[in-house]
Amino acid sequence: HTMKLHTKFKRSTLTMLVLALALQLFAVNATYYTSLDGKSGTTLFSALTTVSATGYKSHSYDDLWTYFGTTDLNSSGKIWDMYSNCTFTLSTNQCGAYTDECDCYNREHSLPKSWFGGSTSNAPGNDLFHLVPTDGKVNGYRSNYPFGEVSAPTYTSGNGSKLGPNDPAKVPGYTDVVFEPVDEYKGDFARGYLAMVVRYAGSFAFTTGEGASIFNTSFTSAGGYGLTTYGINLLMK
Repeated sequence: HTMKLHTKFKRSTLTMLVLALALQLFAVNATYYTSLDGKSGTTLFSALTTVSATGYKSHSYDDLWTYFGTTDLNSSGKIWDMYSNCTFTLSTNQCGAYTDECDCYNREHSLPKSWFGGSTSNAPGNDLFHLVPTDGKVNGYRSNYPFGEVSAPTYTSGNGSKLGPNDPAKVPGYTDVVFEPVDEYKGDFARGYLAMVVRYAGSFAFTTGEGASIFNTSFTSAGGYGLTTYGINLLMK
């Protein structure tokens, strides 16, 4: 949960890195996924929920500021912000107050914490897998809105992230206000959401407010695994 992979490598370089990482993980964790062998569907889902909690370590919310220095720095050693093109220095530019875009970065719950009760005292409120550093101003615009795809934005950030009504022609099932990250990072956020579905199955009902657009029940192995039709359409796309 403390390692994130963003996609800015050349294909050949990425392939070699993935192969090297896979060999290392296999050597260290050869039996970690053994309980998943031969399983599928709801049985696999339930088994994976158990495995994902194995060895899990919860860090404090305040510690996230420090961990971002390991998980979310770009090749220039600056904060890797998926909501803007701003240049932030670790620690120096953390929020605090802000007025304009690029004033500071904060700790963004890509899955808004209000959807699961608002606590940052324990997981999932301090789970580094879905928490990312983002521009404070843009994060304010994102608010608690779900992700989606926007054709008529009311706001566009410096890197092209958009706020506006979801376009049902692009992702059917929802027409209210959404936030659309740029294409480069949609997969990162979708994988984060799906990981949360697996990790916290049966533990939380992520349905408060706008969260009900994506989640319709607590995460279980039944039906759509707690995802609405819109949630499935969006995350799988």
